[in-house]
Amino acid sequence: MRWLLNLYDSWAIGGPVGTRYNWSKSGWFEATVFEDWFEFLLLPRLKKLEGTKVVIGDNLTSHLSVHVLDPCNKHQVKFML
Repeated sequence: MRWLLNLYDSWAIGGPVGTRYNWSKSGWFEATVFEDWFEFLLLPRLKKLEGTKVVIGDNLTSHLSVHVLDPCNKHQVKFML
């Protein structure tokens, strides 16, 4: 399994400063990957905007979690599937 970690580590070499990388063992876009993207990349940008914001999802069940929906409610973000 160590080769797998090296493979993914190599993807990050030379990437833009501040880039966030993630992956799942299955290769699918799982809930933890989505939650990470939402919390660290999307939510900070949405917080800077005034009023109600809308995020449109693709009906993927990994988007539905308390870790995403609670901050949506707190920061006037409507999550549409």
